[in-house]
Amino acid sequence: MKMKAKPSQYRGIEFIAIEDLPLDQQNLLKLSFNPPELIKILIHGKGPQQCILYSAYSEWFKATYGNPKSKLTSSSLNKKEKEFSVVHKKNN
Repeated sequence: MKMKAKPSQYRGIEFIAIEDLPLDQQNLLKLSFNPPELIKILIHGKGPQQCILYSAYSEWFKATYGNPKSKLTSSSLNKKEKEFSVVHKKNN
């Protein structure tokens, strides 16, 4: 079972910094057909960080990992990356 990331909070806004997610979740987010909207948060002069609202992350996580019929998983991601690599090499 995949672990859902815990939110950060700044000025009452719950969010997830993309860079704080496990690598497989970062990759799946990039490949999502309907990824959550990115927001940029500047905290104490640091950043801006690429983030998503925690509520949007929760919905994405449930849709991605909570549905047993979901076709996009870490293992299928690795397979798709390998297929892309092979096709890309053939075309170049």
